[in-house]
Amino acid sequence: MRELLDGAGGVGGLLAAWYGPPDRPATPVTPGRVPPALRAWYAAVSPYTRPVLFNHKVAPESGLYEDEGQLSFCVDDFEYQEFGAAPGDGDPVVHRREIDGEGGWEPHDDGMRLSEFLPALLVHETVEGARYGAAADGLTLNQLRPLLAPLRRLSGPELFTAQYAGEGLLALAWPRGDVWDVRLAARDEALLGYVDGVAGATGAAGVRRGPGEWCPPEGRG
Repeated sequence: MRELLDGAGGVGGLLAAWYGPPDRPATPVTPGRVPPALRAWYAAVSPYTRPVLFNHKVAPESGLYEDEGQLSFCVDDFEYQEFGAAPGDGDPVVHRREIDGEGGWEPHDDGMRLSEFLPALLVHETVEGARYGAAADGLTLNQLRPLLAPLRRLSGPELFTAQYAGEGLLALAWPRGDVWDVRLAARDEALLGYVDGVAGATGAAGVRRGPGEWCPPEGRG
């Protein structure tokens, strides 16, 4: 799974591995102002009837608009913030701004580019929207490491959290003071079978099995 996320084909590779082959033709995109990474996103995502995002929304080509030099292409579900990137044929740094705030566009702190942002967004949404998941809060590093042992950390700037990928597994993990929170997702429920054993062996109380927080009701059955 990690290898599917490395390089330009990451979005399509992850979707095929996680959800299977697409079920309809891709929506064509007009060349010009849409950056190549966003065109590749449309080509990979538009052939899927099922939703692949559960909180953030990437606008269709018809919904893109340019303001102060940035092409606004993504908002979160609460419409609190939006993300933009310079139009054209480059791989621009992603910017963000509060929708109702008075501030302007601010570049990503670590210079995350559009080609990095979109796969990272998909991983984040896939974990939080997964049908088969596990979650734990307040873990020590000794409790966290065995849960992440089947996965490897994905390289590149962080979108919201550190991200991990393994064979049929994805994960998010982030520090909270001296402890860590983690969210795991599996393509198949059986792939999470190791979690209960690890939790028992390390004393990681409170490991919860179940759908991700953003998993829609129709995906929980």
